[in-house]
This record gives sequence, structure tokens and C-alpha cells, in this order.
Amino acid sequence: MKIIYTLLLSMFCLVFSNAQDIASGKLKNKRIKLGVEGGINAGAFYGTEFQDGDTGTPGIGLNAGVYTYLHIIGDIDLRPSLKYSYTGASFYSERELLAYPAKVDGFPIYTDVFTVTEGDIDIHYIELPLEFVLSFGNRLAMQLGPRFAYLLNGNVEGTVQPTLITTGIEADLEQLSDHLVLNENAIDFRVGLGLSYKLSRKMQVGATLVVGMNKFNSPTENYTDELKNVFASSYVAYNIFGNYWE
Repeated sequence: MKIIYTLLLSMFCLVFSNAQDIASGKLKNKRIKLGVEGGINAGAFYGTEFQDGDTGTPGIGLNAGVYTYLHIIGDIDLRPSLKYSYTGASFYSERELLAYPAKVDGFPIYTDVFTVTEGDIDIHYIELPLEFVLSFGNRLAMQLGPRFAYLLNGNVEGTVQPTLITTGIEADLEQLSDHLVLNENAIDFRVGLGLSYKLSRKMQVGATLVVGMNKFNSPTENYTDELKNVFASSYVAYNIFGNYWE
């Protein structure tokens, strides 16, 4: 938590200081830019126990924020930004449990059980990407770097429902039922890789693939998979101060 607060404060101070310097003309000849951006995220997720047959539908949401460019050397810049970011998805998976204890006419046997897990994920973050930008000429650039995301709020609605494969068998399936739970850990460390294309001296479009490193659910007794964010983010950005080229 302290790390996120420190990064957010540093980002705010950096943007505020650069805005003042640009307004006063001190940075007129330096390659520093400030702007706003917004776009769409197509969310998904991945897990440690995924199998063939697991399916999901991406959740579509918005991203929006502010950014600055800090020139490092040559064609390399640092692009810190502060933005709201959504990620989500719906999912469905089946698992077969073999040799589950049951009874037939009071006699103990073992049988097979299907468990179906399905639900929806909607999570909202405040995100701080720190991207290194490598430009290829005036227009095309590649972006790579870490991202720190803080959980604003989220909703994970999911259930684990068991079903007997064979009829006429008595089995206590209640203990196999379960619900997915949102992880209380508010921090998600991520890595992003993307491309951007400058449409003019002030406007660019881009797309980034972002992979989360921290689980967003809390594994339960009957759902032990650790789910992590992965999403594609597209955006349009406009420089309020500064140009990409003169």
C-alpha cells in the first residue's frame, strides 16, 4: 500500500512540476510532453489449473487517464501514466472427480462426479504504468514496462456446482459446492508490451497486451485455481503540452 501511495504521489508531483515548467517556458526546448488518453480494455484471465474445454468471454470496459513523456537518451523515452482501468470476463469450466465416495442401497461405493464452475468477473483499478518507449522514426514506437495497479472495487460472482454422472446413487455433494471469492490483496503487479502509432504531432493510437502477476481471487476448498488478469488495452492519446516532432 505504501509503495502505491508513494508512486501516485511521485507521479502527481512530476506531472504538476512539468506542467508548471512548460507553462512558464522553462522546458520549451526539451522533449517533455503531457496529455490525456482514453480507450477500451478487453479483459480475460488465466489460471494455474486451466484445462482443455475451459471457456470464457472477454469483458469490455474503459480506460482513461493522463500521461507524460520524459526523454532518456536517443530514441528512448519514459512514459509514466496514471489511469483508471477495467478488467473482467465471464467463464465456464468442467472438472471430473473420480472415485468420489457414495452409496447404493446403503452400501458404500465410489462414483464419478462432474463439477461445473461458472461466473462473471468485474474489477476496477487505478493503474500506474511505467513504460519505456522505443521510437522507430517519427510515428511508430514500441512500449514495454511494469505496471502497478490498485484495486478500487471488484465483483467476482462464481459458483462450483457438482453433478452425479450416474443416477440412482446417493452422495453428499453439498461439500463440493462453493463460491469464488475476490482476493483482499489490493495490489496487482503487471507487465505490458505494446505498439503505438502517431497520427499527427499531437495525437497517437496504441494497443498493449497486459499480463497480471498477482491472483485476484482467493482459492477456496473446492476451487483452488489462482486466477490472474490478462487483457488487451487500446487507446487514443492527445498531447495537451508538447509535440512528438516539430
